[in-house]
Formats: sequence, C-alpha cells, structure tokens
Amino acid sequence: MNKIVDAQVSGAPLPQWPAPPGARVLFLTESRTATERQVLERWIETTRPKETSAEAVSFLGLPSTADELQAFGNHLAPHLTDGSVLLAPLRIAWLPREQGGERAARLSDLIMLRDPRRPREAEQKRVVQVEPERCRVVAGQPASIAQLSERAKQAGDADAGDAHAFAEFVSRQATLALERAEYRLIGRRYKLPRLVREQIVASRRFRDGVAEVARKLKRSDASVTKEALVYLHELRTAHSPFAIDMMMQLARSLFSRGYGTQIDYDQAQIERTRMALERAPGIILPSHKSNLDSAVTSVAFADNRLATPTTFGGINMAFWPMGTVARKAGRVFIRRDVRNNPVYKFVLREYLGYLVEKRFSLEWYIEGGRSRTGKLLPPKLGLLTYLVSAYREGRVDDLMLMPISIAYDQLHEVSEFAAEAQGGKKKAENLAWFVRFFRAQRSPFGRIYFRVAEPVSMREMLGPPDGGKSEGDEETLATQKVAFEVSWRINDVTPITGTSLVALVLLAQRGRALTLEQTREELDDYLTSATRRRLPLAPSARLPDIEATRRILDALAQHQVVSVHKGGLQTVFSIGTDQHMAAAFYRNTIVHFFVNAAIAELALLKAAEQPFEEREAAFWDEALRLRDILKFEFFFKDKNEFRASLDAELKLQSPDWRETLARGRESTLALLKGFRPLSAHSVLRSFFEAYVVVADTLAVVDPGIVDEKKLLVDCAAVGRQYMLQKRIQSAESVSKHLFQTGLQLARNQKLLEATDDVAGRRRAFAASLGDVMRRIDTIEALTHERAREQTLV
Repeated sequence: MNKIVDAQVSGAPLPQWPAPPGARVLFLTESRTATERQVLERWIETTRPKETSAEAVSFLGLPSTADELQAFGNHLAPHLTDGSVLLAPLRIAWLPREQGGERAARLSDLIMLRDPRRPREAEQKRVVQVEPERCRVVAGQPASIAQLSERAKQAGDADAGDAHAFAEFVSRQATLALERAEYRLIGRRYKLPRLVREQIVASRRFRDGVAEVARKLKRSDASVTKEALVYLHELRTAHSPFAIDMMMQLARSLFSRGYGTQIDYDQAQIERTRMALERAPGIILPSHKSNLDSAVTSVAFADNRLATPTTFGGINMAFWPMGTVARKAGRVFIRRDVRNNPVYKFVLREYLGYLVEKRFSLEWYIEGGRSRTGKLLPPKLGLLTYLVSAYREGRVDDLMLMPISIAYDQLHEVSEFAAEAQGGKKKAENLAWFVRFFRAQRSPFGRIYFRVAEPVSMREMLGPPDGGKSEGDEETLATQKVAFEVSWRINDVTPITGTSLVALVLLAQRGRALTLEQTREELDDYLTSATRRRLPLAPSARLPDIEATRRILDALAQHQVVSVHKGGLQTVFSIGTDQHMAAAFYRNTIVHFFVNAAIAELALLKAAEQPFEEREAAFWDEALRLRDILKFEFFFKDKNEFRASLDAELKLQSPDWRETLARGRESTLALLKGFRPLSAHSVLRSFFEAYVVVADTLAVVDPGIVDEKKLLVDCAAVGRQYMLQKRIQSAESVSKHLFQTGLQLARNQKLLEATDDVAGRRRAFAASLGDVMRRIDTIEALTHERAREQTLV
C-alpha cells in the first residue's frame, strides 16, 4: 500500500491530516471493498502525527441503506457528547488511464462492461500494484460535532439532540464534502448535484411549502408530501462520471460523421463565458433547431473545460435506454404541461431554487421545443419564472444567463420540418427513432457554429433581491424582460452562413434559375450590407471567390435543396422541387438581420403616396404598424430603439432619405432602386402571403363559429388554391406554422371574437394585408427593373 502514498505524493498533493496534533478524529469512510478499506487505513497510519495517539482516532463507515443508517446513528451516538470531536470524511477515487492529457472512460470500457472509476476488487488490487497513480485518497472538508449541530439548526434539520435525524444529516454532509473534494481532483465537468431529494425534503423550507400548498388545496400535509416525493423521484438524477464520459463519447460520435469532430468557436466569447460562470451560477440557454443541440452543447463545454450544467429536457426524451443513461449523466426530465398540477409546480420550483442556491449551473432551451421554421421561437417563461422568484427571494446573489446560438450549415431534420409544415405528424421519440436519427447523420452537412452572447446578469436587469415581494403581473413582466433580452442576444450572435444567404437569394427568385455569376452578384449585396453593419459572418459565408459560392451551391444540391441544370448553354441553379420549406428554414435563421430594412422599404412606399406635409409622419406610423403585424414572428426592440434602428438603416443607404421622401413618389422609387440590397420581397413575402391566406379564409367564415383547428385545415386548402392560381408566389407561404402565427395575429386583433362588427373588421384586415402585398410586388418590380438596366449597361 505504500505505493499509493508514494504515487499520490508524486502526482496530486496528498491530503493533509485533518486535525491539530492530539485532537480526537472520527473518520467517516466510504469504502466498497476490502482493498479500499486497506488503502484508507494505510493512509491514516502513514499520515497520523506522532502527537496523536491511535486511541484518538476511530472509524465509522458511511451508510448507503436505511438499515445501515440506523447502525450508523447507533455508532455515532457515543461521540455526540463531545462537541470538539472532528468528523473527517474519506473515500477512494479510482481514475481512468491518462490518454491525450485526459483521464476519461473510453468506448472500449463500455464494450467490456467495465467502469474504470468503479473497478471490481480484483481490478483494484491490480491497479494498486501496477498503476498506483490511478488510486487516490480523497478527504472531504472536516467539521466538528458542534459545528455540524449548528449547521443542522440553521438548515432546519434536527440538532444533535435527535440522534437519528442528526446522523442522517451528518451522513449527507459527509457525502457532499467528499463530492466537492473529488470534483477538485477529477475536474469540474463531473460536478453534478447529489442527494438533492434528501436535502430538499429535510429542509424547513420544504416542509413549510408543503403546508402552504396543502392549505390552499384543502388537503392534508401527509398527502401533499407523498405526492411531492413522487415528483422528486421523477426529477431524480444519478451521479456517474462513467455515464458522463459515455454520453460525451456518444455526443461526439452523433455529429462528428456529418460535421467533423471540431465545432467552430469564438474563443473570446468562450473566455467571457468562463469569467461569467466564475462570478455566479450560470443559466445556459441555447437556441434549439436540432436534436443535435444537446450533444453539441455538451461537447462544447467539455472542449473548453467548462463545468457541466444540469440539463433539463422534456420527459418525451426519457425513453429507454437513453433516458436511463442520461439521468446518470445529470439530465433532468420534466413534464411539458403542468398548468393544473400545483404540487408538481411547487416541487419543480423548489428543485430549481435549491440547485442555484448551491451554485449549480442549469441548462434548458428557452424556446421550449425545436424551431420548425428556422426563426427563434418566443421564449417559454415557465422555468425562468421560477428562477426569477428564487433570485428575488435572495436564494442567490446573482444569476448569469448565457444566451447561446447553435447554427449549422445544413441539417438533416429540415425534411422532417417541411413535412410537418405541410400537415405531417411529428414522430414519437423512442429507441428506433434514435437509431434512424443516428444513421441519418452520415452525410456531409458542413460545420457547426457555437456562439455565446454577452451574459445577462439578473441582478443588473432586475436590481438587487427584494425578498420575493413581487408577484403576479409584476413578476411576469420581470421574467418577460429577462427572457426577451436573452432572445435578442441569441439573435445578435447567430452567425450568417453561406447556406442561409444562398437560400435567401434563390427563394426570392420565385422559381427563376440563376447562373453562378448572377447568384454571386445577389450575394454580394447582402455580404456588403453584413460587413458594413458588422453582422456575425460564419466562415462559410466569407466568400473570397466565385468558386466558394459554387461549393455552397453544390453542397445544397447534394441534399436536393438546390436543383442544378447543366444541359444548356450555362449551368443554372434554383430551389429544388418541393424543397422550398427546407430552403426557407435556412433563410429564416438569418432573416431577422434584414427585417428592419424590409419594413423601412415598405413604409417609404406607403409614405410617398401621402400628401407632402404628412409623409414623414406617415412613414413612422406605417413602420410601427408593420412592426405590430410582425410581432409574433420577430423580436423587436422597444419603439424608440426600433425607430433609431430604422433611421440608422436608411442613413446607411442614403443619409438624406428624409429629403428624398419629401420630394414624392418618383424620387422615393429612385431612392429605393439604389438600395443594396433591396429586400422586402426576399424577406417578408412568405409571411404576408400566409397572412393573406388566413385573412381571406377568415373573411368567409361564419363570425359566430370559430374552430381554430378547422381554420388551419381550411387555410392549407386555400393556400394550395392560391398557389395553383398564382395568387401567391412563394411555396413556403403554404405552411401550417405561418398559418398558426397568422391566427395568433388575428386573435390579437380580436378577429376571432363573435362581435357585431367582426365581419367588417375581417374584411378591412384582409384589405390592409393586400395593400402590403401590393407594395412588396412594387419592391420586387424595382429589383427586376434595376437588373434589366444593369444588363443593358
């Protein structure tokens, strides 16, 4: 056993004797085998100071079952009379072999059904003799009986006067102390919450909360406690560094075949993230466009040696065997709809509050589910509301919300999203689904981009904690404020990819094919605008020559998103047959960067048609009206910031735009023709065409009968009719997702209510959208006119 001591001295620092010379020490040991006990005893014998007699040192094994806890309490009881006795936790940590500078379990360990961090005793004996550096003594922070008794009182647990309850408290504290010590040895990525259920249930806060819920529901405390314990068990996670290593291997293998092993990072953003996570617990909030996102985030945090967050996901992903392994790696599965379950909401609130109070970082998708359109979805407030509450109650000094954008050059899932947009059903997740998903990643899809925005400090957003005095509407507004700030920042760092730019350009052609040179010319306008505005460009969007454009087109053609015709005088490119939804997904990932400019173009046209003295006021009125119509599609800043943004956009195009607008329609048309890019038709046509379909369908529906599910079906039928009649031009407009947003807009404008004047207001709504479409057609006509003029030149 001396090899262990020698090896540890030459490697990591050997733990020091936990007490002053001569003081009484009770070692609380966690050992599974005789070998582990022998190593611990040898360490104690070697480390014990000469001034400390053998009689002053005793041992007590930590319990792992209820029966062992009873025996533990019985053996602990004689020591409770002396508050100076020091309790010192000890355990053994077994490390994997070092490979490439890291000690992590390998896929071969899984195949051989062995966990190098929990070796069988025969393997332990071999390691002690042959690889002693893999066997480490771990010593938790010691505490005296008196200190633990005081700590128990402050936590609301029983003090040393209740031997059994105090023994349970001591056991938990010793285990947590050992966990913290082991994290320092094996790395922060393995830091996961332990004994959460036990700690929560033992707290006075939980007991008081149960009593309050029981009172409101007019139930007994016992029945609410019983139900709450079921939910706590459902939220459970297990602690297994082996499972974390295996999940990391699986995560990397999941995307590495299609995207390569290296994720694209901005290292300055990563370092800023690291510093923020050192200041306060982090709330990791990635965008969600793919089922690969979780794997990408896990690998990104491991690559950059950031602490692994506790990840919350929908319980639909808890299927066997992935759910079992994921729980052991720190994933928490939660129910989707808990609106009518006050006990579950109470438990989830306490669970989240406890984790941030203990400074654990958390992760979930602020959008809730995957975006099927490519745009960032409106934030779901549920979990964030609970954390705002925990912060305001003072359970934590601050929370650092980390807005993250995960972008892909291409995604296999776009075909699934396109099918759902046309009325298809979402496929249930299970093992067979996972196997299909894994196999689908074999084709080359480009690269993955991981971007982290400036952290959002809850303290800076909401001010210092106020003791939880805010509630109701005030708390909701506070949560919305934080959530929308996170969403804006995610959008701001989302990289513009070459794929998204090509999709934006080709979709605007409405079926017309472009040559390679024409495609490049169209792209140049957007690239010039992006560079001038300092928008984030992914490496794939930095197109140094025309061959780089060809490579993007070829990559899209490989997945049939782009159709290539080579049989004529020139090779031409267009959106592939039935691929408009897929292309729209890529376009929509960046369309938010160009929405304000598109609104400004349409507002200029509207204002130019007004009398001279009303033109500028008409411009701002129309811009704000369009902002209101599109508020369910895009994240707009407040009205003052929005106005400033539009003014800045227009001044980039023409510093004297106000004077030009004042001169009337012809001058304004000439102004618009000079815009680079001119984008209203490219950016907004599909959204307004979908709204026109919704408005026209509503206009002929009986005002007294509104069946929204039937309305969606009717909208799909009308949309297909309009496509056949060429009354709408964009195939991606006939989308269930856009129709749903259109109905949300109609509801917001009270067009789904059975009032006396609703029929007339519906017709007026349809007419106003028709006027917007007229101006979108005018913008498109200007682009064609400009193209003809350039061809003649």
